[in-house]
Amino acid sequence: MKKNLLLLLSFCFSVTTVLAQVTSPPAKSDSAKAIVRICAVNRGKALSVLFVIKSKNGEVRVKGGNVLSNINPQAIKSINVLKDSTATRKYGNEARDGVVEAVIDDDKYPDLYKQIEKEVAKKN
Repeated sequence: MKKNLLLLLSFCFSVTTVLAQVTSPPAKSDSAKAIVRICAVNRGKALSVLFVIKSKNGEVRVKGGNVLSNINPQAIKSINVLKDSTATRKYGNEARDGVVEAVIDDDKYPDLYKQIEKEVAKKN
């Protein structure tokens, strides 16, 4: 019984769940915008996730925070989540808490990558 309880507790504390959610503005509000939110059971882990914004022009890496909340969800072509050794093999030790890769639709939003690059440079 103790062994099963210990296994259950260790499993609960070792599992980190990350969820992505797109929230849309009310239909009557033209000025509001949709927002992409990244949620995690362990907030500390969510703050240390590596975000990689990819474009035909290159990629921008942002550690922590939620850079996706500043991007129009319609501009994101795809999102990929990497965990564990897959993340560290591809991005190194800074990706030990996971990676969220977002690919921008350059055809529809050609200037977006440069805007993101400038915003990230200002914060650093």
